[in-house]
Amino acid sequence: MKVPTLQGIIKRRILVNYRAEPEAIQKILPSRFRPKLHDGRAIAGICLIRLEHIRPKYTPEFVGISSENAAHRIAVLWEDETGKPKKEFTFRATIQIRLSITSPAARFFRANIMRLTFRLRKANAKLILQCGQKTELLK
Repeated sequence: MKVPTLQGIIKRRILVNYRAEPEAIQKILPSRFRPKLHDGRAIAGICLIRLEHIRPKYTPEFVGISSENAAHRIAVLWEDETGKPKKEFTFRATIQIRLSITSPAARFFRANIMRLTFRLRKANAKLILQCGQKTELLK
């Protein structure tokens, strides 16, 4: 099935990276991966992104949808079947709306996809984000 070309706007992208103990990260990685280290620590992160006016190309903005999304990623070292080195592993993706989970494009990604609830507010030039995970796994 051919996936249609989509267009939209990236309204906001927040990237949060943190250091972690390599042994703790190795426990959640598939066996063929090993954590990429920086100064003896593993690197993990969360990318929070708000997409707006997501729609098929050449359609008007008002038919588009919006979604808050999060990708939980770990910097890793491994080689794919061709021997080409890879450097990132997305072990879980969470999205706000069910429509995008059931779309053909969502099946393209290999990470576990879960529904996520977002509450975002702005206060005194600060962005306060609260998110909670729905209990069902949506593949």
